Amino acid sequence: MKIGATIVKDEIGYWKPKLAKNEWMRIFPNSDGMLPAWDDARFEYMQDVGGQPFASTKLDGDTNKIKALRTRLLDLPDWISTLWLTDRHEPEGDFTASQYKAHFKLYFDMIKGLPTDIRTRIKCGPVLTRQATENSGGLGTYATYDPGVGDFFGVDMYGNSWGSGGKAATSYVDPKTFLAKVKTYDSKGRQKLFPEIGYVGLPFDTDGSKRAQWIEGVTQELKTWSNFVGYIWWNANGKEGSSISGLGTKRYFQLDRRHTGTDGSYKTLNPALPLNKFNSYKGI
Repeated sequence: MKIGATIVKDEIGYWKPKLAKNEWMRIFPNSDGMLPAWDDARFEYMQDVGGQPFASTKLDGDTNKIKALRTRLLDLPDWISTLWLTDRHEPEGDFTASQYKAHFKLYFDMIKGLPTDIRTRIKCGPVLTRQATENSGGLGTYATYDPGVGDFFGVDMYGNSWGSGGKAATSYVDPKTFLAKVKTYDSKGRQKLFPEIGYVGLPFDTDGSKRAQWIEGVTQELKTWSNFVGYIWWNANGKEGSSISGLGTKRYFQLDRRHTGTDGSYKTLNPALPLNKFNSYKGI
């Protein structure tokens, strides 16, 4: 099983020595929706550590941009043994299901038409969203946005940080419950993977041990799936959300941090038990 962690560009120097192994990492597009240059610091980091980039674009059916991406992919650097690729990850809040499916099929048609020597080094598939699908009032089924094509079926997986009464959660969701709907979803022969997975360091978990146990539970369950490629931990801040009592608006997913209960503040764990647990999977 492939395991990696996504870090933002300006924290590469901080995290590089702390991660025992980083097999793959998310790399997000430029403001125009296109891939960053191959000499971007994030690509260079993956080359340095022997990892594989998992890149996103936001081309959304624009045929001119799809053609431009094809030209870029024809110059895929030799060091990239596999480029994992998706377009418009987490599309549920941006397009209707029919729009997204049409856009993605155009995109994947281009990927399928690449020369064999390039095509064999690219894995492309959709990336949907657990919270948009499974939360109360959500879509209920991944089939709504699944275009049904691709080399893989991906889901961005985040645990809810809120509990009852507008307060921060006081436990992490059971790993098997967390994974159950994706486990049983029929991916139509495509392998499953999680390009993003994460849980914030909740205030109740004062030493990080409970989050470390959660990571262990998720990993051990996923090891039993015959069609699972791997996951990438979201090792960065999340978007600010609505204020939660005991948590504030900030979202800290880093493996060495937990919320202190004060908005905008966190504690660096020592020892960082979630990070230690992550690093224990080196060579899994």
